[in-house]
Amino acid sequence: MDEVIINNNYSLVENFADLFENDTTFEFENPSHVDFDTDIIEIEDHILLNGKPVLYESVAPLDGLTSGTIYYAIAVDYSHIKLAATKQDVIDNRPIDLTSGVASVHTLFAQYENSQESVFEVQYSDMEGGGFGCFACVEGNIAVGFSGIRKYVGSPFGPRFESGYSFNIPTQEAYDSYNELDTRRDTSILDIEKWVEQWGSLGITISYGEGYEHTGFFNRKYLPRKRDANIPDPNLTNPNNYRAIRYADVLLMAAEAHNKKSNPNPSIARDYLNQVRERAFGNSDFNVTSLSGNALNQTIFNERRLELMGEGHRFFDLVRTEQAKNFITGFQEGKHELFPIPVVEIELTGNNWEQNPGY
Repeated sequence: MDEVIINNNYSLVENFADLFENDTTFEFENPSHVDFDTDIIEIEDHILLNGKPVLYESVAPLDGLTSGTIYYAIAVDYSHIKLAATKQDVIDNRPIDLTSGVASVHTLFAQYENSQESVFEVQYSDMEGGGFGCFACVEGNIAVGFSGIRKYVGSPFGPRFESGYSFNIPTQEAYDSYNELDTRRDTSILDIEKWVEQWGSLGITISYGEGYEHTGFFNRKYLPRKRDANIPDPNLTNPNNYRAIRYADVLLMAAEAHNKKSNPNPSIARDYLNQVRERAFGNSDFNVTSLSGNALNQTIFNERRLELMGEGHRFFDLVRTEQAKNFITGFQEGKHELFPIPVVEIELTGNNWEQNPGY
């Protein structure tokens, strides 16, 4: 299946719930309408079963989940985790693994695309530009430019960032949620004042402007980086791939699944969780050794935030675990779990679609 179709299908169901589904992609009894609870599972199962890291070849056999103990590809809906039975080789025989070493955490988003950790990655290019008058003309990742540092003028050395619009900025609380020894903190979040000071100590001046509700932090995973000066609009034409699903995410999904299934196996859950944590800290000093039940569930939930910071998963994790109202100011249960369906789309179906609740 074309990865663009996969991504669009998954995003439609995730953001709007019961919409149409292309019957050439998935065969449902009524292709004009899908059941959210089952279709989000089928789409994600397809990704895990058939998705291949693009342009990535000659990898060693997976050595993380090969013991024959995991029988599930996890699929998420907005109320709970569902375990969808799949073939044993869903994960066992896939050529994926965590990129190794602490250093890999720093380069996973700065350099490595379609790496051995990639399960499903949306490809972008800076070869074809566009503009605000034609977003559809852009082959790049538009979101990256909007996340960039406003009026940034950077160093000629090291990671050279491109200027952007300072949207989608992390908070102080997000930065402080990391242990100081967790290498993911500075990989996920750029502390701009610390960055300026760091280069200033080497005699290199960096300047920037403050955007709306400036916090001093930026989503480092998706900051625009300087490239050839001849490329089209650098704010809109960024080649940064979107890492939709990577192996660390799968490990944490599997950990959650094993701890929540009817016959929980917290030992396996802790093992998968600790694989992620050991890479983050570079050792086993921060491994989880004894938790189970709800305490382990919450630890895995928090680990997902730390590992996947800035990758677009947090909102959906909050919604499916029914914790969104505790973290999002003004969140209305029964409404804000989904986006409103554009009126024009409803009209194009002959008003066969119903608007999502609350809109």
